[in-house]
Amino acid sequence: MKYMIPLFTSIPPHFSRKRANGQDLGPEYARMCVQSWRNSGFDPVTVNSKNESLAGIIAEENIKCITVGRDVRERFGKPLIFLGDFISSACNHQMDGPVVITNADILIDISDAAYRQLEGLQPGQCFVSKRYDIKEMDSRQGLEYQQGYDFFAFHSSDLKKFTSDDFVMGMPWWDHYLPIWMYLMGLEQLNIKDPFVFHLSHVERWDFEKWVILGGNFLKFIEKTSISNAEFSALVSSYVGVVNSKIKNSEYRLKDSIKSLVMELTKSGRLEKKIQILHRVAHANVEWLDSIRGTRKV
Repeated sequence: MKYMIPLFTSIPPHFSRKRANGQDLGPEYARMCVQSWRNSGFDPVTVNSKNESLAGIIAEENIKCITVGRDVRERFGKPLIFLGDFISSACNHQMDGPVVITNADILIDISDAAYRQLEGLQPGQCFVSKRYDIKEMDSRQGLEYQQGYDFFAFHSSDLKKFTSDDFVMGMPWWDHYLPIWMYLMGLEQLNIKDPFVFHLSHVERWDFEKWVILGGNFLKFIEKTSISNAEFSALVSSYVGVVNSKIKNSEYRLKDSIKSLVMELTKSGRLEKKIQILHRVAHANVEWLDSIRGTRKV
């Protein structure tokens, strides 16, 4: 098969998927993910820090690798890369045409018709998809993941406008930030209905201190954008309404701007309270994004 669409990801040094009996399916699952990308017509490219040990599968499967000089080791303890550097590398590699971004632990099983839609993606168009969590690698029946997004397709001319050092590949919140940023650019969602993004279920391990730091970055972005972007200003009231719909205690309801939520997060000293605030935001993001994905289609 001739690979037409570049797929950008960041393959970690170690891939683990342990069963209850202790069996680790990580290496086998990693190979299956790469094979699924290629079998579906995507050409994988991994972007990693030059300070990160590269996974063996990169050489074994002859995957293109781009290394960048910066990473977040000093702040977060791991040589993960900034989302802005990741996207800049992708755009430099793919100067024109569609670009796919996905997490490294995603299986793809796409129909010919859906692939042709992605292949023909034009400036001003995008495709954002949740994954379906499956229990077996060869299964295609699963539950839709409700907390974020795992597959993104954009035109490189739109991605070139992206700049941000506030989010990190392989850490939370970038998968909310990126589609919201793109929709605020006025992009329209391709109308692809059949699910083709799958993920082998595993226990998720959250570092909530880092989750709160990056969640704070997200809220500052929202606050800044609500001031500078006229379209978003018109939508702030609906966003606040979605957040408030998640809150039963009127003491914590928002006023008429995102600023009140930023102030609430800043003044709270307890980690548990910050987590509570940001969980409301995360749920609101998904509900809000899903409504936009459902109405702004081409």
